[in-house]
Parts: sequence; C-alpha cells; structure tokens
Amino acid sequence: MEDALLTGRKPIEISLTGPAGRLGLALCLLFSVYYPLYSQLRYQEKGYYPIENYDHESYKAHHQNWFITQDRAGFVYSANGQGVLEFDGASWRLISAPGLSAVRTVVVDTDNVKWVGADRELGYLEPDSLGFLQYISLKSLVPESDPLVGNIWQIFPEGNRILFVTDRLIYCWEDGAFRMIPTPGNIYREYQIHGRVYFQITGKGMYELVGDSLELIPGGEDFRDRRAITAMPYGDASVLFTTRESGMFVYDGNTIGKLENEVEQYLFDNNYYANYRVNDSTYAFATLRGGVALMNGHGDWLGAITEDQGILNNQVHCLAIDNENIPGYQGCPCNCPISCLINGAASKEPFPPL
Repeated sequence: MEDALLTGRKPIEISLTGPAGRLGLALCLLFSVYYPLYSQLRYQEKGYYPIENYDHESYKAHHQNWFITQDRAGFVYSANGQGVLEFDGASWRLISAPGLSAVRTVVVDTDNVKWVGADRELGYLEPDSLGFLQYISLKSLVPESDPLVGNIWQIFPEGNRILFVTDRLIYCWEDGAFRMIPTPGNIYREYQIHGRVYFQITGKGMYELVGDSLELIPGGEDFRDRRAITAMPYGDASVLFTTRESGMFVYDGNTIGKLENEVEQYLFDNNYYANYRVNDSTYAFATLRGGVALMNGHGDWLGAITEDQGILNNQVHCLAIDNENIPGYQGCPCNCPISCLINGAASKEPFPPL
C-alpha cells in the first residue's frame, strides 16, 4: 500500500450483481470499509437496489483489486494483488505466474487480447493447450536502457500498438518489440478518451500523444496548477476533465472552457475520486465520502446514490457499466466488496434510470 499512498492511486475487494433474468445496465460501485462513513442528507434521495457482493474469501485471492474489465464473451477480469482473477458468471479462477503480483490493470483490446500490467511486470494472457488462459511475460524484452522498475498503472491499446504507462515512462509495444516514448516530466494521470491518449505532466500541463510525441494541447498550460483527477467522454467528441478543487473543464479539441454545474461542490465536500459516462445524458461521479453523484449533460444535479439507497459504503472508488454479454455480471475493484445497481430493478427510482 505504500506506493499507492505516495502516488495518490488506491486499490479498490470484489462484488458483482447476480440476480436472474434480463439485466438492463448495471452500475457497479467500488467501496472501502477502512474510513468513517459520511452522510450528506441535503443531497440524498431514497431508493433501494438488489445488490450482491463478493469478498476475497469468495474468490480465494488477495483482498486488493485495482482494476476490472470485461471481454467480448462477457468474462470479467480483475487486477488482483496475487495475479489476474477471471470470472465466468458462476466461478472464479486465479491466473498466477512467478513474478506476477500486485497486478494494477487488465485491459482487453479489439482482438479480445487481455493485456496485463503489474508491479515491475507486463505481458498478456494466452490460452494453453486446454484453452485455459495463462500469463505470458514480456518483461525480458524491455530495453536494458529503460528497465521496468515501477508499476504499470495503465494500458492503452492504440491502433496496432499497446502503450504501457508508468509514473515516468511509456513503453510502446509494436511489431513484437518495445520502444520508449519520451515524456517532458513525471506523469500525474493518463487517460484515453474518444480514441485519443492524454497525459497530465506534473507542473507542466495537459498533453496529447501524437505519434511518438507528447504535444501540449491548446490551453493545456492551464493544468499546470490544476490536477485533473479524471477525464471522460463529453458529447460526441469533447473531453470532460474533472478536478477536486477547480471544478470541471470541457476540451473540444481547440479550447478549454469551464463547465458550470450543480455537482462540483458536492464532489469537493465528499472527496471526488472517479467518474463514468453512463450514457449520452447521464454522468456519474464517485466520491470517497458521499457515494455517487449524478449529473446530466447540462451540468444539472440529478441525485445521489448513497447508503440510503442500499450500497454498502459511501466510499466509492470506481464505476463501470455491464456490456450485457453475461446478464447480471459486471464489477469494479476496491478494498472491500463492490456493489452493482440493476437498472429498473429498484423498488423506488428517484433518479433517472441508468
């Protein structure tokens, strides 16, 4: 946990939905039980959702999970402290290998290949002779001039190449070999939105990856002193950057403008942490003290999902949407169980359907 505290990145133990029948969209929330609960009665709405949770005793692996994703067949993969967890909708399997511990991210590309990033390790999953996925390490192919000495925090498939991102370096895997993409400084956060890859460089601003170069976006210097905790798609082509202290900013490819909204004070008061675009008109924001806040595309407040609606904890680390390939199953990792809210299954629906 020490490295997570130093970088500001935190792990998030697992739970997934499991009710029978057709599922609309499942909004899955990550929680931690290690902090005091917090309530914001002014914003809370009443409503209850069927929730099923899985802890580390259920899936027989480490209690920390850092990331979760789903492949084309609907299988769920979680970046676990002991390897990669695979969930087929009924049972868990831990994919482990020598040297593979503290997995930070698992990403599925357009060819359904599962790429893995971990503490001083990177590679992918490949079926063995019986069809079970096994881990294949690429670490031995990393250039000796730039050894892998830290965590792979994010992986971005981009065209024919795969980008493995650490706090300082970008390892580009293409045509069976690695090459390094230089950065102008330490990487604070990285994002892939609308197929484009952005990096916030500490003390310098917001950059976009163009070819093998990082180029400052128009107005990107405004982020020298603003920390964009997250970014997500906004509209058809814009990016919504959200900070804790300065609010929300929309980048349309040419300019950066402030998005006036009714949500940012709630995010500030409740320690904003993550976000997810649920659909074209609903944006969800995870907080560490106030559950999830919902906003429409105009910045209007739509409501909050808190313990009063049945989630386990107001500390939410991550959000995800089920792709509906396996009805009822999707999740995100956290330092304790995840909760999934089933669209249209609530006994009360005070906020718009997800």
